[in-house]
Amino acid sequence: LPSMVCLQSLTLKTTQADNQVAAANLSGGATYDASVRAGISAIASAVNSFNSRCPNTQLVIVGYSQGAQITDNAFCGGPDTNQGYSQTSPAFSAAALNQIKAVIEMGNPRYVYGVSYQVGTCRTQGFSARPSGYSCSVSVICLSALPSYTNILNVRDKIQSYCDSADPYCCTGNDANVHQGYGQVYGQAALTFIKSKLSSGSGSGTTTNARPTTTTAGSGNPPTTTAPSGG
Repeated sequence: LPSMVCLQSLTLKTTQADNQVAAANLSGGATYDASVRAGISAIASAVNSFNSRCPNTQLVIVGYSQGAQITDNAFCGGPDTNQGYSQTSPAFSAAALNQIKAVIEMGNPRYVYGVSYQVGTCRTQGFSARPSGYSCSVSVICLSALPSYTNILNVRDKIQSYCDSADPYCCTGNDANVHQGYGQVYGQAALTFIKSKLSSGSGSGTTTNARPTTTTAGSGNPPTTTAPSGG
């Protein structure tokens, strides 16, 4: 992220349709699992690098479809054995995790019913689901004024994961149009959630004033079905 200007808030957006990240541009094309792994590396590098340059900027990450899977693995850690990803800890640094104030996942193949941050009608799971009973429970230790105190933050409180029952990728449905409709159906709710997580120091808290750059991840297709080309 060269020549990055430090802002009060920055939104990093991942989407299947975009091809700006290395995961979408592997020479000769990439298998779905390879692009997931490359996408995790790419988004971690982008976020950690930006955070090191602008440590006070609040971050919002929005992931759609394979981008949501990449975001989920980077934020909560793996493993994601279906995609050959074995790292169990988050790919983001502790400092970056602390500054990530909201994570929006739409149509995430890692979706599993029962997490506290689920939104939508799906009551089953995606094709690369987390295990039953799972919940993102990584804690970040913020060393604000050593040795005075340590603040521990549960990152799952920052997540909203949107999935509806007819979606064939994050759930077990058969309507790809549902998979492509989350922005229209849940966009306003997601924006409201993001605003609630950004502190008053970030101005309006909207994503529109925080886009000097966009990080995108994932253009591969699910292994057993054809992924949508947009979203």
